[in-house]
Amino acid sequence: MDRAAIERAEHAIARGHEHEDDGDLEAALVWYRSAVAAAPEYARAHLNVGNALRGLRDYTGALDAFRTALRHEPRFAHAYFNLGTLLAEMGQRDAAVSALESALSLQSDKQMVDKVLDAESYLLFSSAFREPRDPALAARDHFRVGSAIAQHAGPPFTSWANVPEPERKLRVGYVSADLRPHPVSLFLQVILERHDRGRFEIHCYSNNPAGNPVLATIPAHVDCLRDISLLEDGDAAALIRADRIDILVDLAGHTQNNRLGLFARHPAPVQVTWLGYLNTTGLAAMDYRICDRFTEPEGETESLHTERLYRMPHSQWCYRPWGYTPLVAQPHPESPGKIVFGSCNQSLKLSDACLDLWSQILLRLPAAELVILDIRDRHTQATISERLAQRGIHAKRVTLRKRSSVPDYYRAIGEFDVALDSYPQNGATTTLDTLWMGVPIVALKGQQGISRSTFSILSSLAMPELIAGSEPDYVELNVRLAEDKAWRTELRATLRDRLVASPLMNASEFAADLESGYRAMWRQWCADSQRNSSSG
Repeated sequence: MDRAAIERAEHAIARGHEHEDDGDLEAALVWYRSAVAAAPEYARAHLNVGNALRGLRDYTGALDAFRTALRHEPRFAHAYFNLGTLLAEMGQRDAAVSALESALSLQSDKQMVDKVLDAESYLLFSSAFREPRDPALAARDHFRVGSAIAQHAGPPFTSWANVPEPERKLRVGYVSADLRPHPVSLFLQVILERHDRGRFEIHCYSNNPAGNPVLATIPAHVDCLRDISLLEDGDAAALIRADRIDILVDLAGHTQNNRLGLFARHPAPVQVTWLGYLNTTGLAAMDYRICDRFTEPEGETESLHTERLYRMPHSQWCYRPWGYTPLVAQPHPESPGKIVFGSCNQSLKLSDACLDLWSQILLRLPAAELVILDIRDRHTQATISERLAQRGIHAKRVTLRKRSSVPDYYRAIGEFDVALDSYPQNGATTTLDTLWMGVPIVALKGQQGISRSTFSILSSLAMPELIAGSEPDYVELNVRLAEDKAWRTELRATLRDRLVASPLMNASEFAADLESGYRAMWRQWCADSQRNSSSG
């Protein structure tokens, strides 16, 4: 390739970056295309064209640009990475995995490897939302990614200075990037406020820099709060070992900004994953996963996990609403005869299988309307409207609302007659928010834990009448709810009280059950340590 042509292309790329930094992607794209014109075989020019097109949501053009870059430079790891993440965003799981694996095999730079592994985690996270999958295949993918994370992390610790006394005071450390306004922090705060500080010393490790109102409330309820957001995994592991943490709890799984590379090093004797991710981490170094008997029935799903399953006696969730919002006595009083179905689950969860089911319900009830909350941008709104139209649901029957304040969010839920759950990834916090506002929701009992969250919640409420065992039953139950005003009225008047009286809002009992679980895990480690010492 002509060196002068490459220099002209690099000059154009630099000018494009200036416009991109100013937020003007269209102007940047003009310069990137001029770079391609200057050096048509220069892969980096095509990569930048693809990045700009992706930012402008021209996914087809971006795919073509990334693939063109790879034709000119077949071992271009960065192009494989960008291609893989775009394919993941588009839901093309198998092709995304192939591209990301190619990027990983070609790359030795630590920062780039970290990015690829983060993308692999995102793929596991997002794939669960899209379509029902064979649980064994999903588990295999988790084991593969967990193994790659562990290989990159290096050898795990196999010995610790922690004293193996079964009944001593324990140091528990929680690791999370979500100690901010986020459902994970709300669930966790309920527990932090109720831990028995005479028997447990509580540490929190935040992978989110200081400066948000949630972090400011945590020190009052813990013995130590540390920011690990700027620490490499090795340095964070050394810090945790110096703190002599006995039980280290992951609250992220494969969600954004996780620290699974830290857990792969096994800095604490006992490691547990809970709350933020409803599946296995795939890490051999993760000792336990906290769940319940409804999401993970005994004897059914152990082979799908690298962790041992610890089932909470009642539920894996303990709910507290975001403040107090009064019940809505009469939804949409201006049109009391109208039926409004609603959803407050994030748009990523609205899979084709989910919209197929919802559309069947709406086609059975031609006068019913659908409201979907928290649809944040016009592109997503247009996509959802188009997908529903393809299923026979006219846009005039559908209202898509952007994110609102917390009180407005709860009031909007209260305007639903019936809430529709997402599938295959159910709601959890959103299901509890819905019940808090007195709105009934039907659970479709799925084949794996991620598809059993609402089933678990309704089982804890002892409400089998709202649980469907099949897709036809799910459609039929929702239609019955819409047509039976007396039933809906009775549920609206009683659901909040039932929720308050249930184990789902008994925070003291939940905290005690969780501590019993930690103690059982610790006793097992002590017993194992004693056996290993004797045999050694």
